[in-house]
Amino acid sequence: MHSEESLLIAGVAQIDVISLPVKSTSEKDYPERRPSILMTVFASEQLPVFIRKTSESSAFREKYLGSSLLVVPAGNAERIARFPDLKSSEMVLESSGSWKGCGDVVLSSLGWVCVTSRRGEVRLQAYTPEGRGLFLRTPALLPYCAQLRGSRIGGTAAYKVKRPVLPDPDASRKQRKRKTSSKRRAKS
Repeated sequence: MHSEESLLIAGVAQIDVISLPVKSTSEKDYPERRPSILMTVFASEQLPVFIRKTSESSAFREKYLGSSLLVVPAGNAERIARFPDLKSSEMVLESSGSWKGCGDVVLSSLGWVCVTSRRGEVRLQAYTPEGRGLFLRTPALLPYCAQLRGSRIGGTAAYKVKRPVLPDPDASRKQRKRKTSSKRRAKS
């Protein structure tokens, strides 16, 4: 994500990227044309995630609030009208210079978003209904989560989910059994 872009989680959370570290001319490992960050969302797969220009995010949310596109909040027009407005809190993170999560924007009862950046200061504006349950957690709970991203989804700023592969504790036992049984077959 870049400056002046917003991440929306359903109709109940939004994180605006206010400013990012300026690219240093001495940084050869900074291939982007303009500074960017990665945001890894940890929330229910049932909640849609959108990336919009910040200038368009309010209109997008207002247009689709209460619809099946945003999923939540849901209900009739009266319930949607009573739904609290999104209020914000500014958050400042300092990145150490590696592609390591520098902190998490915690969205209580919803999940969290890990922010991964190169060197420098990252300024965000995070929103939830009435600004409730917004916290900044440093250090990040899963600092290397961005390395689990899959391939890029064409035409978007998003990536596919790459499920982690956990080692099978029984794998070595199974391999020993296979070797033993093949040795027995070879002897017969």
